Amino acid sequence: MVNFDDRPIIDYETTPENLNQIVLAKKRFIENDEDPRNNAYIAPEVAESWIRSRAYGIDPHHEKEHKTPEPKEIRALLQANKLLLQTAIPFIRKFIPLLTISNYLMLLTDSTGVVLFIIGDRNEVNSVKNENYGIGTSSCREEITGTTATSLSILHKRPVQLVGPSNYLMERVNNIASSAPIVNSNNDVIGTLGIIQSFGAWSQPDSTRAHSLGWVSSMAKAIASQLELKQKNEQLETAYQTLEATLSVIEEGFITLDDHGMISNINKEACRIFGINQGDDFRHHYTKYFGYDPNIENVIRTSSPVHDVEVSMSNDFMEKRYIMSIEPISNYEKTRFNGAVIRLTRSSRIDRLVGHRGGTKASYTFTDIKGNSEPLLRSLNMAKQIAKTNANILLMGESGTGKELFAQAIHNSFCPDGPFIAVNCASMPRTLIESELFGYEGGTFTGAEKKGRPGKFELANGGTIFLDEIGDMPIEIQPVLLRVLEEKQVMRLGGSKYIPVNVRIIAATNKNLYNMIQTSQFREDLYFRLAVFKVTIPPLRERNADVLVLANYFVETTCQKIGMTPPVLSKETLHVLIDYTWPGNARQLENAMVFAVHMCNGETITPKDLPDEITARDDNPLVTRKALASLAELEKDAIEMTMNSTNNDTSKAAKILGIGRTTLYRKLKEYEIDIP
Repeated sequence: MVNFDDRPIIDYETTPENLNQIVLAKKRFIENDEDPRNNAYIAPEVAESWIRSRAYGIDPHHEKEHKTPEPKEIRALLQANKLLLQTAIPFIRKFIPLLTISNYLMLLTDSTGVVLFIIGDRNEVNSVKNENYGIGTSSCREEITGTTATSLSILHKRPVQLVGPSNYLMERVNNIASSAPIVNSNNDVIGTLGIIQSFGAWSQPDSTRAHSLGWVSSMAKAIASQLELKQKNEQLETAYQTLEATLSVIEEGFITLDDHGMISNINKEACRIFGINQGDDFRHHYTKYFGYDPNIENVIRTSSPVHDVEVSMSNDFMEKRYIMSIEPISNYEKTRFNGAVIRLTRSSRIDRLVGHRGGTKASYTFTDIKGNSEPLLRSLNMAKQIAKTNANILLMGESGTGKELFAQAIHNSFCPDGPFIAVNCASMPRTLIESELFGYEGGTFTGAEKKGRPGKFELANGGTIFLDEIGDMPIEIQPVLLRVLEEKQVMRLGGSKYIPVNVRIIAATNKNLYNMIQTSQFREDLYFRLAVFKVTIPPLRERNADVLVLANYFVETTCQKIGMTPPVLSKETLHVLIDYTWPGNARQLENAMVFAVHMCNGETITPKDLPDEITARDDNPLVTRKALASLAELEKDAIEMTMNSTNNDTSKAAKILGIGRTTLYRKLKEYEIDIP
């Protein structure tokens, strides 16, 4: 069976900032020999390719000179790849009308990256041929032009998409390229299929770029499948049947209109959307399924494309939303309408993509929550147990105890592939909170976006919505939230249809919601809906055994970020940290350690390096009961606390205390501290 690893190597998160980071990383690599493999903005495969490209002696500012092939060499090349060309070219030509991007080139190469066939916008093709980018050239080979999508797809046998500066050559900084390998039944690469776009392609929507990559991947697989059939001397299907088979596995609806607006072709997903059964006659005017649509009419009238318009397909009770794009099938002069291709993408898929990018990245897991104290371990064990369910959870704890860390850990344990949307109910303007949570239709209120906007619940579909500071949710919004929890559907402001949502809710509060219920500040029915499970996160003053563990952890992570050797906490500093009550909890402790790292002048953090509020408050051990205690008592307390926090690991405890292991053993015996 023909197959390849279809996990793409792709430039996600192509924001201007990220692209700028890639440009800077390449500059530092070229000018300062900085290893790009250590840069979080560079895909590992791209970084390795940059290093190889330099080893080939390629100047990133100039394409390496290569010989223009002689006519007889081109004939030999085409003859050697005759079967691939005979299979791929008719297939590509049949698919071209459905290619809904402009300023593009589609390339077919052999197994080494030599160009076999090129097609695309007329101006684009003429332009690249003038630049020795024609048939028989090696402009896609890594040893000639450095890092390209084609060379990486050949090397890794995976689909690849590169944007702008990820290409090694500076002259390709305005390109976005998608490439997929064509493999045989032995999983050997026999060629590649790629799309190259230019002229501001960075600004294209992520859905368009993802569509280009999915397109070449599907076509490469289909071409490989046809080659396998030919090699087995089986009858090939017609180009139309191949097109139908390929489109049937795409999770988007495709509808082709002729020049009169009649439906001439429709794929399996579009049939599902419109409720068309197999064998039914679908050759009707588009209005039978879409109604009169001004966007389609505008394309028919002007032959101008329409991209990313939200439309609804509904019955009497429920509606489903889709993102519609329409691309006209025009002649080169665009003098008349020859038909169009309509693409329908489920809005929920786009929402999940937006949710990943527009929400808070869920980075933390349970292993990232530091501490060994009994109160924390009880909360952690409970959270791990209930994370396996899809029930709603209420996290309770003071500010700074790490409620969002728990929420992210629960999310990553249950549905890590879904979006994680964090909402701070206290920071939202009271007048906008309903539209932010549930969305709105276009024109609902002054200043509303023309196309409307999905709410946080829609964006969180298939994942988790984290409602922080739920105690600050306005009382008038609480019944609407309760209805969403009960019915698992939302209605946008100004809308008339319900939209189903599958969302897990994790709420958090530092208030006593039950007391708020008694004073009519919080609805009791909403409380019990949210608090199917309750997890209380203990404050730091109840986790004395974790103070030193966290303090050293924050020192180490801070020093890693700024590239310095972590200083040691002095004995006096340990006493201050242990005896302080930490009203701001772990967040305050982290801030204090960041401050101390930057303030200390040597290899040791002393009390004078700590923030003033810690060393000057009334609960400072220097001015409270422990100030009256003997040094021996303070030392004994510090040793006991450290041994407890390290689970009696004498090596770790000695390092934290800043003494040798022999000294620690002597102190343990002197103070009669028993350890297992």
